[in-house]
Amino acid sequence: MKKLLTVLLSAAMIFSFGAIVMAQAEEEAVPDPAFVDAKIVTKVLDEGQIISGVRLEFDSEWTGGALTTSTFAVRGFDVTGIYLNNSGLPGKAEYSGKYVFVDFDDPAGIGTGNNGTLQYNNGQNLLREQTLCVSYVPKQEMFYATGYINIEVDEFLALEITDADGYTTPYRLYVPAIESEEPLPLVIWMHGAGERGDNNLAQIAANRGALNYVTARCQSEHPCYVLAPQAQPTGWDDPAIANIGNIVKGLIEEGNIDASRIYVTGCSMGGMGTKKMMQTYPDMVAAAVVIANSSFLTEPEQLELVKDIPCITICGAADGGGNADANMVENFNLVTGMGYKAVAFLAENGRNGYLRGKEAALDLAPVIEAMEAEGAIWAYVDYLADTVVPNAHWSWMAASENETLQDWMFSQVKASPYQPE
Repeated sequence: MKKLLTVLLSAAMIFSFGAIVMAQAEEEAVPDPAFVDAKIVTKVLDEGQIISGVRLEFDSEWTGGALTTSTFAVRGFDVTGIYLNNSGLPGKAEYSGKYVFVDFDDPAGIGTGNNGTLQYNNGQNLLREQTLCVSYVPKQEMFYATGYINIEVDEFLALEITDADGYTTPYRLYVPAIESEEPLPLVIWMHGAGERGDNNLAQIAANRGALNYVTARCQSEHPCYVLAPQAQPTGWDDPAIANIGNIVKGLIEEGNIDASRIYVTGCSMGGMGTKKMMQTYPDMVAAAVVIANSSFLTEPEQLELVKDIPCITICGAADGGGNADANMVENFNLVTGMGYKAVAFLAENGRNGYLRGKEAALDLAPVIEAMEAEGAIWAYVDYLADTVVPNAHWSWMAASENETLQDWMFSQVKASPYQPE
């Protein structure tokens, strides 16, 4: 009997000790960091801006390994990655941090599901204000992400200029991160008709036209300022062009930009805007690239104004209702008949608009080689029919990111720096 009591007493002591240890463990357990805020993260693809993830902010740090791709779920999206940092900047992964970035899988096509941030309506790309529901799976807690953090886009200053008559032009300005004692080139991006308005966003978010000049590669090889004005619904009218001229004048006066290396490029309606800039400021434009616009200058006095400005025009052969190639052939014959030197890569000699990156650059290289061999400063290029996808008009997707085209443009220098009046 005495032995039995001893066994029971020992068991009770062990149980009591275990209970004390468990209680202490519960008291000493570190609670999860408390949720503070959530933002939607976006990035811009060739086809436009998409939701690429969310950034969750907490009041203290998570540590590496504490979270996985199954820790958080977001309704309507597939989580593909997760990383931490304390800077709050997308793409900067650290071992621990109070910011948690949850990455999503890119959509199969722009506009599919809930990924697109812009809604095309009545000829304009309008911002869609969205809210994402984020679930913290282990505790079945719900967070709500609102507001956007825009990769690359947020690196541009959001500004505007208003003339004496009250005409306002919103614009974005990218200031190079590099510290340079010498003034740097300026690229002016003229957007298409769908980006008109006053949100000061669509002109750099609806496609990568302007953003292709702020990539790590371009800024490493060709550090430059990038100006992206936004036209009112009336398009690139005279007041808008005048406002752009005044923005450039201010940058020159501040000593920021190289007045002998100001470049203008644009797509669709922006291609026409580029030609208007060439005519209005022939002493300003060191080189131009016209994309997806086959409406050409045909009057002798118009051509006389721009004949000394190096210019490459690129269209999809099937653009303009299928007339782009014919229009380019006609204009090429006109200018060469007037004695201007130009080269043409049209019809069966057109380039492959389906290519991207290094392959697209190599495919365009013969154009630059032919210009140098012929001593020409003008070139007419089309992309072969059916190679510009998903829309025959979207030739800027292959052209604006093209390294060969960028290298050619930045090599052009005005003999006399532009001096605004």
